[in-house]
Amino acid sequence: MKLQGFSFSFLCLSVLIPGLAIAQERKYDDERRHAQLGHTQPFSGGGDPKVGPRMRSNKKNVLFILVDDQDKWMDSMDVMPKVKSLIGDKGITYNRHFCTTALCCPARVSILTGQCTQSNTNVTDVGGPNGGYHKFIEQGYNDNYLPKWLQKGGVNTYYLGKMFNGITVGNFRNPFPAANSLSLTLDPGMYNYLNNTWSHDGKDPYHSGGVHAIDAMTSRALAGIDEAVNAGKPFWMGVAPAVPHVGIGKGGSYNPIPQKKWKGAFSDKIVPRNLVGWIQNLPQLDQDQIKEGDELYRDRLRVIAGLDDMVETLINKLKSRGVLEDTYIFYTTDNGFHIGQHRLGPGKRCGIEEDVNIPMYLRGPDVAAGQPTDLVTTHTDLAPTFLQMFGLDPTEQEGLDGKPMPYRAADLAKKPQFESVNIEYWGKGKYGEDAENVHGPSATHTKPWYDKHSYRAIRVFGSSPNYSLFYSVWCTGDHELYDMITGHDQMSNLMLPKFSSTPITGITAPRKKLVQRLDALVQALKACKGEGCRDPWGRLHPQGDVHSLQDALAGKFDQFYASQPPVKYAECTQSYQVENEKPLNPIPFGAARMRRAGEEEDLFVL
Repeated sequence: MKLQGFSFSFLCLSVLIPGLAIAQERKYDDERRHAQLGHTQPFSGGGDPKVGPRMRSNKKNVLFILVDDQDKWMDSMDVMPKVKSLIGDKGITYNRHFCTTALCCPARVSILTGQCTQSNTNVTDVGGPNGGYHKFIEQGYNDNYLPKWLQKGGVNTYYLGKMFNGITVGNFRNPFPAANSLSLTLDPGMYNYLNNTWSHDGKDPYHSGGVHAIDAMTSRALAGIDEAVNAGKPFWMGVAPAVPHVGIGKGGSYNPIPQKKWKGAFSDKIVPRNLVGWIQNLPQLDQDQIKEGDELYRDRLRVIAGLDDMVETLINKLKSRGVLEDTYIFYTTDNGFHIGQHRLGPGKRCGIEEDVNIPMYLRGPDVAAGQPTDLVTTHTDLAPTFLQMFGLDPTEQEGLDGKPMPYRAADLAKKPQFESVNIEYWGKGKYGEDAENVHGPSATHTKPWYDKHSYRAIRVFGSSPNYSLFYSVWCTGDHELYDMITGHDQMSNLMLPKFSSTPITGITAPRKKLVQRLDALVQALKACKGEGCRDPWGRLHPQGDVHSLQDALAGKFDQFYASQPPVKYAECTQSYQVENEKPLNPIPFGAARMRRAGEEEDLFVL
């Protein structure tokens, strides 16, 4: 992949690491960790703590490992052989798993509510007034999200680590997040690699001074597994280290700090080298930026390798307690990450594949083993999947926009349940420093923010014929269209006149007809709820005769799609505002238009 705007060419290197399978031998100071991490049981070191009886039952459990800002497209999984062998090879690798908003807090809220970001959660940022923990509480979710649903179904729920941005030492009890047991990292200190701030079950905060963030998380998770197994009930446990997110401390932000084992590793690795609107006008990255990006990349690989060790330790723990074969294990991240692609400095928030197409691995009791899949899944599918795994009916839970992920062999053999993925973002775009401000507060080679970064986008896949498309509409009025089969690097915007005759893989329809269908599909998704999000073609064709882009391209629908209102913004704003994006709904096929007195938007009656 070419890195746009670099002044020289680079090759994309595969990372081959001899000896990574050797188990890590960590030496802990038992007494210090017992005091610092608040354990109810002492921790014996890098091996397997033997606490309590082995348990085996027909009860199913879930261990959900959620890391922070891990990429897929910069080869980070190459330094995770244990995740790939212990989860992927024994289960499923989801090649087309997406977050629908490439930002920590909105993505995490979608995971725990099963809802899209837009008008459903409306948690669109990492902090106030449009995001963060206070917005989650303001929207009423602490009484109506996954842990509460599972508890009602007889499942014990545990959460360890980073939950949402904005949970601080000052507000974490106001109110405390709902779950049976929580060990949360708090701000300030959530991103401090050597001095995390923790609270266990609402008790006074304490610091893990001198203990690496991955070691602290591993130790807390081992104790949590003991607690969960000893309780004798099915359990759902989220383990969420704020890694490989950049570190943040009193002196500002800094590159991730690796554990001693991984210091100096991957010293020869560089970022794999690989437009529209403001991005096409960005200046080329200079040599200092390239050097800084490569060093950040190496530091990320080092801590990601540490996460790989953590996963192995937790799996060994489940095995020693006799519950491994009864436990579903997920490994994923809240969103992806980019370093230098499209001339962008380190960050996320974009609709590019590096930010939204992310790692997802699953193993478990009835999970098809060793079967990678190209079926499309998103973070909104996780909550209904968890419910189903515990024998609870997702259709009885109101408000879910996703549906259970396919994980049994029979499910994988079925036709795709989704053809499209909605991707959305509101607010500023970061194209210089990461917030983190990786380049330092005195950096002058770029401006860090661009305030016209709101967009709506869609990824559309087809198998017969084979096509893979990306389409977006920006608040500035810019549009993008990419053939992701021939142009996965998203460098040739097919909406530009110079590419008007460029063929698109699997599509024979004229460009104008294609764009009309894609725009209508975005319109159908932008205010969807429930079934409308799962079947956007059904919103456009309630008669049930259109299920795919290929169906919609039939000539008999040309006039219908030509009459659809275009996706547009009145202005670029920093949050989702209903009035700014009207009309919100598409015109259903065969519907009559009417408007009630006092209503601002037309109604359509079949």
